[in-house]
Amino acid sequence: MLAKKALPQKPAEWDGNWRLVEYDPFSDQSEWYLYNNDNTVTFRKIQHNVDALLDSNTERFNDHLNSRWGDGRIVASIPTTVFEDLGLDKAFAQKDQAFIKKVLNNSDNARLRTFKGNI
Repeated sequence: MLAKKALPQKPAEWDGNWRLVEYDPFSDQSEWYLYNNDNTVTFRKIQHNVDALLDSNTERFNDHLNSRWGDGRIVASIPTTVFEDLGLDKAFAQKDQAFIKKVLNNSDNARLRTFKGNI
């Protein structure tokens, strides 16, 4: 089991001008607002701790090193925010297989993969 960092017990913790407004321990997601001196919000960010997912991907990848391809093979596990940032949400909606393959075969995204080989 991975050791968890000390996490806030309730919202309203501050880090400089950033204020934690919500934390969900189940998803390990936190929502932060950047406040200006006049108490207006300039920016909102949502953070996800994806370390456990990436560690799981590495473990599953290593477990399948000698496995063969087959129907229904899970080849990646991707956090939702990363899925959207990479443009995969739009690619799936448009059934853009070429783009999906390009992203999943890109070595920069290797930690998202759970199975070896090119798609």
